[in-house]
Amino acid sequence: LTSTPTVFTFDYLHTGADVETRLEFLLGNAGAGKVILDNVVIYVVETPSVPDLFISEYIEGSSNNKALELYNPTNGDLDLSNYRVLVYSNGATETTNITALSGTLASGEVFVIYNSSAVAEIIAEGDLAGSATYYNGDDTVVLEKTTDGGTTWVAIDVFGVLGEDPGSSWAVGDGFTNEYTLVRKTGITSGSTVWDPTEWIVYPQDTFDNLGSHTA
Repeated sequence: LTSTPTVFTFDYLHTGADVETRLEFLLGNAGAGKVILDNVVIYVVETPSVPDLFISEYIEGSSNNKALELYNPTNGDLDLSNYRVLVYSNGATETTNITALSGTLASGEVFVIYNSSAVAEIIAEGDLAGSATYYNGDDTVVLEKTTDGGTTWVAIDVFGVLGEDPGSSWAVGDGFTNEYTLVRKTGITSGSTVWDPTEWIVYPQDTFDNLGSHTA
């Protein structure tokens, strides 16, 4: 090795569960062995995600006070018939709880799916009474999109961890996914298929003040 900097470019850099304090690169053929590089500087350049419909608020309140808010962060109208919401209960990886959407959602506006037995404050902001709100704090909610008229559906946002049963809920900040209201932070501009509790602001149970609008 020389003092001349060597640049390695990766399509993906995966560290696994534990991040090593040094990087080992396999140079040459398989039998060349590993070279340990010290004083390594890593520049991570992420490809910006394309803004698309995402879950902006999740209400898991008392009784049937439940609602999901979807936000359009794009610069144009979205055809909601290209989207649907699925609920996976108790760690399941298959579901029959599918809520199809319809209509047009303007830029910067929200679409609220609500439980038909919720309180008046939720219903007043609602756009669709649907089974997408038939969840508890340990159920995973997935937002999917199709680009071929419904033949193929692809997940574009997820709330919770698909295939994992956390017991009663997942922890989020000082709260949980059951009996709390969670609002997506303003810095989030698109959904994620990897559940990240740090993307959410936690409010006490039966907080409905933010429902019906969102800022990103």
